[in-house]
Amino acid sequence: MNWIVISLIAYFVLAAESVANKFLISGKVRSWQTYLFYVGLLSAFSFFLFPLGLEWFGWKFFLVLVVAGVFFAAYLTMLFWALDDSAASRSFVLVGAVFTLVTFFLAFLFLEEEFTFLSVSGILLLLAGGFLVSYQPKEGEFFGAWWKLVLAGIAFAIFSVLFNYAFTDLPDERSVFISGYIYSRVGIVGAILIMFLFRRYRQPVLSSLRGTGVGKGTTNFGWTFLVKTFSGIASFMLNYAMSIGEIAKINALSAVQYLFVFLMSVALGFKFKKVFGEDFERRNLIYKTIGSVFVVVGIFFIMYY
Repeated sequence: MNWIVISLIAYFVLAAESVANKFLISGKVRSWQTYLFYVGLLSAFSFFLFPLGLEWFGWKFFLVLVVAGVFFAAYLTMLFWALDDSAASRSFVLVGAVFTLVTFFLAFLFLEEEFTFLSVSGILLLLAGGFLVSYQPKEGEFFGAWWKLVLAGIAFAIFSVLFNYAFTDLPDERSVFISGYIYSRVGIVGAILIMFLFRRYRQPVLSSLRGTGVGKGTTNFGWTFLVKTFSGIASFMLNYAMSIGEIAKINALSAVQYLFVFLMSVALGFKFKKVFGEDFERRNLIYKTIGSVFVVVGIFFIMYY
């Protein structure tokens, strides 16, 4: 199996995980705060990796990764909050567009990346695609949660840049990656725990757990664990593909993930209309379809060229 096939399978699994997030938040758990709490618990399990090689590489390494973890927690918070009442077909496509734009501009500012004709074309396609995905022609306005997804995309981009920056000038060793991974989880878990000190976030979780009971709550946590396990497997597959293939092309293939998300969300939206909240009004579907294609092509142009 070559690295292109491995990458495509991984992006398909990540797309399925994205759609599953929407299904669990709106259909199973029915509380984005509770789902965020479950994800925080799962992130805490990563602390048990310390016997595999946790080492101290200085305060800079530690603090950068903890801050990166805080931004990842912010990304999850805004994403899950938006998914609670937004269609998955537009949510993840918009996040992907914002993430790519912000990452590219950060690379331009700090890594002296150059604008090419295709990268400029990609930026314009992302802007146009983001507009079309966000706009509701029937209502004549942007959908309500668009700003949450924009913030989610920005937070995810900052996390990615900080996470990669932390490993600059450090040896490519297992202990370095494991240590960095654990430190970033300190930021994620810490930020989520601090959030739940506030009644606004804590009360929905307690109410949800009391309402579902121990048995159903355990089942929902089990579904969350299963979904995140597949996400972990897909991430491992991508890392393996990058170790044997061309990184630029693998990053460019990430555009396929958002196409998969769009197609899965629309397909499942026909069967689970209340859960996915898809609007199948003709003009709205045309806008989202064209916008999704623009975003996919735009991501490919920016990532590969």
